[in-house]
Amino acid sequence: MRRTQVDMRKVNLQVMRPWIANKVTELVGFEDEVVIEYAMGLLEDTSQPVSSLRHALVRGLTILLDA
Repeated sequence: MRRTQVDMRKVNLQVMRPWIANKVTELVGFEDEVVIEYAMGLLEDTSQPVSSLRHALVRGLTILLDA
């Protein structure tokens, strides 16, 4: 699999927001604004490389869902 770097500064997150909200709702089982905002916050932080976003999101979701 070929991996391409994504420049998150060029991504329109407002276009992705509905998809992210639907996916979070699907995974959590209900609409959770805290988790959606957490995911959006991670994506808006351009100081982190994209590869670390996935790990941070999985770690955060695991903590939130296990609580």
